[in-house]
Amino acid sequence: MLDILSGVEYIHSKRFIHRDLKPTNIMFGLDGKVKIGDFGLVAFKDADQLERSPNKGTESYMAPEQKSELTYNGKVDIFSLGLIIFELVWKISTNHERGLMWGNVRAQKLPQEFIHSYWEEFQIIKPMLSEKPEDRPGASQVKAHLEEHTHRLDILEIRTRGSRSV
Repeated sequence: MLDILSGVEYIHSKRFIHRDLKPTNIMFGLDGKVKIGDFGLVAFKDADQLERSPNKGTESYMAPEQKSELTYNGKVDIFSLGLIIFELVWKISTNHERGLMWGNVRAQKLPQEFIHSYWEEFQIIKPMLSEKPEDRPGASQVKAHLEEHTHRLDILEIRTRGSRSV
């Protein structure tokens, strides 16, 4: 997740919006590093919001404003990333199951079992799925929150295993 966020952070730092982030556009290179691909819908942002073509991208991963608005910004990528992170953490067994829950997930209504089992991840994902783009964090903010969470998990694992050396 951190590698994906680093990639999106880099894309945004170069003033681009990917506009079609989805699992099939995230790959591993031969070096084992995460690669973000398919820049066919990339847009250059030279202002906070520019007029864009509506309904460009993969519908199930599009931010609400990307489906209907003529102006949007890089926060559309954050919405997509929220969905991707959810999928990385929560097992969805079938397309049918995904179809039943996806609308709720897009509306920040994640399964109660997810919230109970993955409270920290829920705290990261929920604002990413805000309907209003201005309520979504930037890629750098999400990355910082995730790094903090990862650090806490590392400390917890060390405490759980003890300080045994090999």
